[in-house]
Amino acid sequence: MQGCLYTNSTYSNLRNRHDNAKTSGEEKGEAGETAKTKTGYTDNTADAVDKTTFEWKRFDKRRKLNCKATVISDFLILQTSSGNESIVYYQDTAETKHHECQENYEDTLWYSKPADMNNLKKENVSKANWMWTDKMWTDNPLVKKTSNLNVGSYNGNYSSTSTKYQGTGGNAVVETAFDKDEEKYNHITDTDENGNTLDLAKVTSARTIETKTEADGRCKNHHADKVRFD
Repeated sequence: MQGCLYTNSTYSNLRNRHDNAKTSGEEKGEAGETAKTKTGYTDNTADAVDKTTFEWKRFDKRRKLNCKATVISDFLILQTSSGNESIVYYQDTAETKHHECQENYEDTLWYSKPADMNNLKKENVSKANWMWTDKMWTDNPLVKKTSNLNVGSYNGNYSSTSTKYQGTGGNAVVETAFDKDEEKYNHITDTDENGNTLDLAKVTSARTIETKTEADGRCKNHHADKVRFD
């Protein structure tokens, strides 16, 4: 019996660790040559026999799936009766260099703001400043830059009985990355982002997110949800 016991203690950040990855030179991380036929288990090489097994092919396919990360800043969105008022909201999507989930996300795709901007590599300072100043704040339309807020209901026009309860939000809607949670969690499928079947997992729905209609109805009938503790 042969096989490859996947361990990742030596080259924790190396691509294709399971596929005899090259460990030096410009092609570091690329799949290496197929190892000679083994006589037992190994923790660092895969031979021709390993690569014909269902388990190895499935493992290889999973590691090379496209993987994106959506990063969301701390945010504050006021939900008034006349529309949403965004005080601050920002999101960005990052991918790995080769678009494979076996890789780490690179600094060139997403920065964690350093305590001291001067300690960044010289060539990265301009991009970090652009991302943290211009992109997230100055040029972001979802950052409130004035002290005026939309009024949800009473607007101060006390003398006008027909308009004094008209808000100023214009029924604005601020879209966020969480808006499709109901669709994602209630309709889980074993497909990629393009709808192609992956056949990689048994699909189950672990939880159900109630629809907006259900949530609104529950709030209006909150007395029915009360539980008496004796």
